Amino acid sequence: MVKNHPFVDANKRTAWLVTMLLIRRSRYDITLASNDRIDDLVVSVAEDEVVFDEIVEWFRVRLKNA
Repeated sequence: MVKNHPFVDANKRTAWLVTMLLIRRSRYDITLASNDRIDDLVVSVAEDEVVFDEIVEWFRVRLKNA
């Protein structure tokens, strides 16, 4: 979603919101550290600066069963 730009504006914010909804609906919680920069992560994904395995690892260490 963040790469396809389905909207004129707010694609990255919408992608993060959908991600959070999927996490919650899957009965997981996400724990973010004070230095976690969500906007940096989303922009990095949008600009192909991170590979899939790095994104998986980023979420793996932060997701816990609710």
